[in-house]
Amino acid sequence: MDEVKNTNSLIIFFLAFVSLLILLFSIYLFGILEFAYGNVYGVYSIRVNSSSQNTLSNNTLALSILSTLSLLRISIDMSIIAVISAIIIFGSSLFMFKNRKNILNSEMKRYTPINLAFSILFAIINILLFQEYQFSSILVIAVILFTSIIIAIDIELEYVLHQKNIFHKRSKIVAINPKEPYGNLIKLKEEIFSKMYGNVFIVDRHFDTVAIKNLYRLIEGNQNIKQIYVLSSNERLSKDLKRDYLDLKNELIGKGIEFNILIMKEELANEQHERFMFDNKNAYKIPPFNIINKKSEHIVPMPLDDAKLRYDELSKEATKLDNLQI
Repeated sequence: MDEVKNTNSLIIFFLAFVSLLILLFSIYLFGILEFAYGNVYGVYSIRVNSSSQNTLSNNTLALSILSTLSLLRISIDMSIIAVISAIIIFGSSLFMFKNRKNILNSEMKRYTPINLAFSILFAIINILLFQEYQFSSILVIAVILFTSIIIAIDIELEYVLHQKNIFHKRSKIVAINPKEPYGNLIKLKEEIFSKMYGNVFIVDRHFDTVAIKNLYRLIEGNQNIKQIYVLSSNERLSKDLKRDYLDLKNELIGKGIEFNILIMKEELANEQHERFMFDNKNAYKIPPFNIINKKSEHIVPMPLDDAKLRYDELSKEATKLDNLQI
């Protein structure tokens, strides 16, 4: 899980770093053009002031210098747009890095196309400038290379977002009818819990004695589950909860299933309002387990990688319920 998280973070960090480089390059190009404009304008001023005769050659030279100044002015305006584009690219990359933990985060969805659009604009402007002026070949190669990297990463992120959105649209949603609590348990067991396999992870900050009973009903008879880990908070801790937990833990051991409840750090638990669960193949957003068969919420599939990453973050320094004195 950590490997996937580190890979995503590294890619988006690299995106932000390269965005900073093209921002610096764009500012440098702007400075070069401004410097060139100042030099040409200085030559023009000296020529005009020193010319006492209105000869044809002087007029021709003056027109040529004015034409160069006009072209430089247009190029400077273009470079200003390039600098603004680079600032937007760098800013959106920072926002994407900040929200890298969840690739379907609304910020990620918003800033990825912005980053891509302004990267393409930046590339077009610089290609036009490079065709008009003789810049250092190293500078040209660096700008083209880094801009291409940014566009490639943005396209890859857009593709991932697109694929995950398709996944959500195609995924089956299990509807819960609050008027049919018994029927809901059967539906959940048949459509989801009977098909769970390997290690099952549950995040529910209000996991209590009722939740334990519901969990038992839902997993009963599934011999494919090997381990169950529940991440909860200290809000529902009680002697009854620990008693029921240890009773179920001992019973499941006899069936070859390891069962653990872990208590999250308080600051992490306070930030985690969404409940979800996943096994080796699938992940779902769920209602609270103590009312999973009663609350009018759908059981909605979610990306497995996102669930794993979030679980890893929440489980850091979590404490087993077995080790807590209540």
